[in-house]
Amino acid sequence: MAGTLACQSIYFFTLAPPIFLLTRLGEGLAIGLFWPNLQSSISDNTLHDHSKIMSRYNMGWNTGLLAGYSVGAIFLFIIDIVELIFYVAPFLVLFSCAVALFLFQESQKIDLASSQQIREADTSRFQKRTDLQLTAYHIPALMWIWIIVVFAFSKGGISFLYPLKSEIVGLPSFTVYLLTLLSVVMQLIGTSSATYASLKNLKRLPLVCIAVLALALLLFGATTHYYIFLVLFLMAGFSAGLLYGFALKLSVSLNMKEHTSKYSGYLESLIGLTFLISPIICGILAIYGIDFVFFLLAGIMGLFLIPYLLAMRKFRAPSDQNPS
Repeated sequence: MAGTLACQSIYFFTLAPPIFLLTRLGEGLAIGLFWPNLQSSISDNTLHDHSKIMSRYNMGWNTGLLAGYSVGAIFLFIIDIVELIFYVAPFLVLFSCAVALFLFQESQKIDLASSQQIREADTSRFQKRTDLQLTAYHIPALMWIWIIVVFAFSKGGISFLYPLKSEIVGLPSFTVYLLTLLSVVMQLIGTSSATYASLKNLKRLPLVCIAVLALALLLFGATTHYYIFLVLFLMAGFSAGLLYGFALKLSVSLNMKEHTSKYSGYLESLIGLTFLISPIICGILAIYGIDFVFFLLAGIMGLFLIPYLLAMRKFRAPSDQNPS
């Protein structure tokens, strides 16, 4: 957070493209160090309810997005000066740093080597959670990877292409922030819903989400009407939120099953890499038309169903292994 604040503080002095690029790279590095550690703390052996903590985590980062897009929409609606956003953003990061500094609470850990501590812990809470019976699950890494790729690829493509299409269609600048804001609201609902889903139900639900995202991308390219864009943002936001929630739950589950934190790093690294690649691909192909790229992304989303189906067949839940 402090690194992000330091980078964004440079905006007060200059927005020159080379310096701006360097500060964005610095922000990316700081965020890349921050998020995996935050996620891996969820899967630590602690006395907390992991589903509840994941829900709070998803609510936290989505609320941050909501705050950012709300500020952007309000400022651009009142004062149509995009540069103003860069002068406001550091204050939001400063507020986040203050919250993290003064409200941080260290998690309470259990020493598994001490049977006395285990007896004193409220083990009944853990016995009621099916997610702690992870040894009975076989979670193929490829299924988890494809969920992450679809989430980041669709979000990255829409985030890059829609502002360009909005400008071509002639919609006001603030509507981009407004639609993104509503999309994040649905994303928040989606991530929160996925948090409480059972692991065995995570096998088929992403199929529906991928199909909805493919349809949304197709319609993004086929329409120019604002209210249709509104519906599409709501659809895409909710589906993407579910996918991220599924990916996070599988990441935490794999960490707990293998007693590691590496999957949190894999999750954020893969999301970051896909977010990097998708705008580059969209930018290169945009010379053939924005609508063409939307159609192409819709086709790619449809193709993603094939490797996901193949990976899904290897997923095993306790009920699959013991039909009786």
